[in-house]
Amino acid sequence: MLLLDRNSAPTRTVYYISAICYQAIRDSGYIAPVDLFDMLKSSHEEYQNLGYDFFILALDFLFVLNRIIIDDEGRVCAN
Repeated sequence: MLLLDRNSAPTRTVYYISAICYQAIRDSGYIAPVDLFDMLKSSHEEYQNLGYDFFILALDFLFVLNRIIIDDEGRVCAN
């Protein structure tokens, strides 16, 4: 779900997770999505139960906004 609603904590939205992912991508340069997912889960306690599909929605959102690119090896980089 991309829209904010009253039933979701703000830190559990695609917008917020996208922002955290984008910052991590900018800091690390090129990174594989699986490594980014593991980094997100290990560095933020509230995302221990984050589903991979919800994480991919956050990356899709960044891609649609043209904030990340994907290289030939499948790694993501800030645009």
